[in-house]
Amino acid sequence: MSKKKILTVVFMLLVSLCLFATTALAGVAPSAPSMPSAPSGTTEPSTPSQPSQPSQPVEPEMKFDDVAEGAWYYDAVMWAVKNGVTAGMTPTTFVPDGSCTRAQMVEFLWNAAGKLTATIKSVPFTDVPESGSAGYWYEDALLWAYEAGIVAGTTDTTFSPDKVCTRAEMVCFLVRLLSDGATDNMPFVDVPASAWYYNEVQWAWANGLTVGTSATTFSPDKVCTRAEAVEFLYNAFAK
Repeated sequence: MSKKKILTVVFMLLVSLCLFATTALAGVAPSAPSMPSAPSGTTEPSTPSQPSQPSQPVEPEMKFDDVAEGAWYYDAVMWAVKNGVTAGMTPTTFVPDGSCTRAQMVEFLWNAAGKLTATIKSVPFTDVPESGSAGYWYEDALLWAYEAGIVAGTTDTTFSPDKVCTRAEMVCFLVRLLSDGATDNMPFVDVPASAWYYNEVQWAWANGLTVGTSATTFSPDKVCTRAEAVEFLYNAFAK
């Protein structure tokens, strides 16, 4: 075969291949580009939930085995403990019939009055512990009471902090703090007009701090119990 024929054959083959490729490509339609999906509707922001209200703290139940709910001093004891005037003798007992000392009475009164601060730094009593010592737990109360004229001591130089407090003394402590001078006749036959505590008992009666131990007696020399002490204070400060 001549060279010219060979070239002709090769050329024809190339042409055929080109036609075949063109035909194949024309038979396959290109796929249309996919349309972008429409954006979904704007999502509304969710409303934040309201914060839950904090639960109110539950006050621990105050319950003393020796303070019955029907006792005449029940409300006074609950008030005194709740307001920091005094506490129980143990976590479960208040000992309402226990006696109070003069130091305890001054402390009770100071607590009830709001723990006011005295400007004086000492008292003239030689029978109280050293200032700042653990045994002088009633120091702030006594400084305040002495400066305010609520207590004057059992003598010029003694306070007798460990002596039991009588009902007359307790009423005097209270009335010297609270008295506005208003008085009224009282029915107590055991409180003579000459008694050093007469005016104070008279004011206490007139202002509802006491009703006496009976319809006609106050029992001024009777030892003041813890129940009586908080009842006096409750009548004076809570009612």
